[in-house]
Amino acid sequence: MSYHPPIVESLAEELVAIRAKQADMKRREAELSDALLSLVDQRDKTVQIPTATAIVRIEQKVTTRFDAKRLPKHICDDLRYRTKSETTYVRVLSPAPRASVRRSADIAEADDADLIERF
Repeated sequence: MSYHPPIVESLAEELVAIRAKQADMKRREAELSDALLSLVDQRDKTVQIPTATAIVRIEQKVTTRFDAKRLPKHICDDLRYRTKSETTYVRVLSPAPRASVRRSADIAEADDADLIERF
């Protein structure tokens, strides 16, 4: 074991503590996201939940992507080999100013999003 000055050990301890807190916060975030997903009507493609400090947006999007594993190399451009998948996003949006009402599409520009893909 190598010797390090006390300041280095102190910084390392703080880093370890922060990483542990981050892990706890990520776990709690996942619990809250799962709880929200279980409580909202899954038939709605977009749900917005206003809070005192932000807007939580849950939206489902269908995306199409190229699945190269299913195609021989010589037909990679053939659209018959495309697949579709549904993705659910849990987003935290900045609240709209009270003086003006903006459409939800306008609010979505600056947000913090988590991608949740079910396999």
